[in-house]
This record gives sequence, C-alpha cells and structure tokens, in this order.
Amino acid sequence: MHTLRCIVAEWDVVRARLVHTRLGLWLLLLAVALAWSAQDEVFLVAVAVRTGLFAGVLCIAFSAGADRDRAALQTTLGHPTSPLALATGRWLAATVAAALPVVGVTLALAMARGAPPRALLPAAAAGITAAATVAGCALPAVVIGGNTFAGLLIAYLIVAGMMSTSGWHLANPWLHAAGWPVGGVVVSAVILARRR
Repeated sequence: MHTLRCIVAEWDVVRARLVHTRLGLWLLLLAVALAWSAQDEVFLVAVAVRTGLFAGVLCIAFSAGADRDRAALQTTLGHPTSPLALATGRWLAATVAAALPVVGVTLALAMARGAPPRALLPAAAAGITAAATVAGCALPAVVIGGNTFAGLLIAYLIVAGMMSTSGWHLANPWLHAAGWPVGGVVVSAVILARRR
C-alpha cells in the first residue's frame, strides 16, 4: 500500500507542472496545431498517435528533464520511497497528462468530421498507448541526459514521421506498447537506485 501511495504522489508533481509551468500551454498549443494541421487527414487514429507521441515526450521533459527536476528526484529518494515507485509514478503521471491532448484532439476532429462515437475509442486508445510507450522510452533518456535528450527524441519523431509515407507500422505493436514502458520504468529505477 505504501508503494502505491508513492506512485500516486508523483501525480502531484506533474499536476503542478500542468498548472504552474508552461507544460499546460505547450500541450494546448500541440493539440491545436495537430488538430488544425490534420483537418484533411483521413485517419483519426494516426492523428491521435502523433499527438500521443509528442505529448508523452513533453510531459516527461517537464516532469523529469530539467536539472532541478533531476536533483529533486535524488531528494525524493531520501524519503521512504523506492526508485521503482518513483519511476513508475513519473511515467504514469506523464501518461495521464499526455492523454489530455490526445482526447481533446480526437474529440475535436471527430466532432468536426461528424465521425460516429465508435470511432473515438480506438483512436483515443491508440493515442494514449503511444503516449505511454514514448513516455517509457523518454523517461530513462531524460533521467540520464535531461531535456537535451528529450529534444533529440522529439527531433527523431519528426524526422521519422516525415520519412515514413504511411506512418509507423510495427510487426508486434502490443509488444512494443508493453515493452517500452516496462523497460523504461525498470531502467529508470536502476539509474535512480545507482544515484542514491
């Protein structure tokens, strides 16, 4: 039960970032830009996934990427918590925060296109899964290299998206969707434990 409380407590960090920093504004600008640029795009799922990818990296960058955030992670480990609970909490909070623009973009585009309600759930689920996956990938990167690595990951996503003519297609998408978050949280926990 204590571990669960430690995981949930990390939501307060990301919630504070949404309200008291530019994270909320950046997520709003991202959602507006992607919704506006995707008006002619046919596939609602593709737009939701793109939104989830960028929102996931932004949320991780704002919750663990700055120098003071990484210093605060070390301070938090001085309290009765585990590195695994801390990493899991940051990943989960970033995923929940990244889900907000995903749902907003999906809902706005579906309403503008007159899409049936049954089209919303698969698109939102795909976008939130993408956010969770990329947040798992970004977490150890920003714990190691800060926001520089978050910027490099965003640049990679942009270049990979431009080079791909048909979007990202994976042989086993659910394996990636589960593997990256689990692997990212575990690797982040190991990094944090070594810095204790």
